[in-house]
Amino acid sequence: MFMKIQDLINELSGLCGLIPEYYDAWDKLRTVPFETKVAALRAMGYDTAEPGKVREAIEGIKQKRYTALIEPVKVVSINAQTGELRLCIPTEDVDEKTVLRWSVTDEEDHTEVNSAELSGIPRQVIKEIAGKRVIEVSVVDRVDRPTGYYDVEIEVVSTGHVLSGRMRLIIAPDRAYLPPALSDGNSTWGLGINLYALRSGNNQGVGDLTDLGEMLQWVGSGLGGGFVAINPLHSITNRMPYGVSPYSPLSRLYCNMIYIDIYGVEDVRNSRRALAIIESPEFVEEIERLRQTELVDYEGVARLKEPVLSAAFQYLYEEHLLSLTERGRRFRLFISSEGKPLDDYATFLSLHEHFTQKGLCRWKDWPQEYHNPDAHEVRMFRERHEKRITFHKYIQWLINEQLGNASKKTEESGMSVGLYRDLAVGSLADGSDVWGNQDIFAIDVNVGAPPDNFSLRGQNWGFPPLIPDRLREQGYDFFIQVIRENLKHAGAIRIDHALGLFRLYWIPPGIKSQDGVYIRYPAEDLLRVIALESMRNRVVVIAEDLGTVGKKV
Repeated sequence: MFMKIQDLINELSGLCGLIPEYYDAWDKLRTVPFETKVAALRAMGYDTAEPGKVREAIEGIKQKRYTALIEPVKVVSINAQTGELRLCIPTEDVDEKTVLRWSVTDEEDHTEVNSAELSGIPRQVIKEIAGKRVIEVSVVDRVDRPTGYYDVEIEVVSTGHVLSGRMRLIIAPDRAYLPPALSDGNSTWGLGINLYALRSGNNQGVGDLTDLGEMLQWVGSGLGGGFVAINPLHSITNRMPYGVSPYSPLSRLYCNMIYIDIYGVEDVRNSRRALAIIESPEFVEEIERLRQTELVDYEGVARLKEPVLSAAFQYLYEEHLLSLTERGRRFRLFISSEGKPLDDYATFLSLHEHFTQKGLCRWKDWPQEYHNPDAHEVRMFRERHEKRITFHKYIQWLINEQLGNASKKTEESGMSVGLYRDLAVGSLADGSDVWGNQDIFAIDVNVGAPPDNFSLRGQNWGFPPLIPDRLREQGYDFFIQVIRENLKHAGAIRIDHALGLFRLYWIPPGIKSQDGVYIRYPAEDLLRVIALESMRNRVVVIAEDLGTVGKKV
């Protein structure tokens, strides 16, 4: 039967998680405009210009369950393990001698290997998908795996042919961590502060991580409080007027260099060049000015600290990296443990510095060959600027060290929760998170909120959303990284706009804020990942629930 383009768009919208209507803040039912659906689908990468293309997209989604050998990720409760791994094998890839081989590898690189002849596996179902026959079959797995991440590899071995696939298996707890002090209905109290607003006799114009440690000690030991809550520490440009909000970061994976206490850096104290800068009349005059300003001078603080930290890095490079001392090995271990995300972040900052000097502040304005972190020109840039890129990694190492030292104060003072960190809901399209993970972001879309009493025309928050299906295809890798990085050295974490784990309000290009659309997200999977990381890191999870709360949340 011939279908109108509107009907096809509506069907594709449903398959892609677009919610066609919702109740607003006044309990009024709002229907999403057709133009919004089309714009959102285009932002997801679908061709909506012709009915034929839309039909192809619909069929592709419906068939996806059967066209991959194994699904990209499976998230299950530790108490609901099925003991089965579902496979879909094209009949053209099998014969009477076909053997299935599968392995499951845990995070300690322990691997369990199994095999079975396809002909001996019961409960096989043959389906016809897009004119091709597919065998749906399940192989046996354990039902008693502990929580964690597992790599599943599958091989279908036939005469002269091997078909292979991989899946990430995530076994998660049924709840997040709660410390003993908060069990049985017990409670605690603490202070909420903006770290950047703290003033002390030793900081350099902005509250720093040494100040944070002293605040934690005072609240815990002096006042008997259970926690200190702070603003997000995310990486920002530190440039006025739009680059100073911790809720509009370049990256949610890494932190803002202005929070480093330069006096607390070992390499600063040992570097003659760094000490010469600190002791210079110009530095002394500038630091006094920064301490006296009514508002934080982000650009001034960053400009003050950068040359001191550069000199400290030069000392580390010459004295510890070239000869690889114990300190040098600790730094190298940090770089290794962070892997590609840190490499991409540091490369982005170096590229940003390079092109900003040419007047190109947004990565989308850079030459095309620098748009992809894995491109040849970017690899060549990494080689030519390896030392500067390593400097940006050094900055994150220092932050990690100083944040860890601050967090130790919570244990020393007996705080029941400790450091209470904050995770912003997204990061800017012009930042490193998006540059390094473009395939999972709807780059031209903005996240926001529908009309409510606070904003009658809705809100546009100015950063792009993750595309749910693409995130799942990635095995939730980026989401796991974000959660894991922000739980470091924390006793609690606030998740900004936690409603976005269930549904997120998209404002596609060309669409007004009040005419946006909610997109459904795989909440069950995302919540279980959070619970797993929460338990592992012994971190309490707090959900910020402002916004229009749907009935299914």
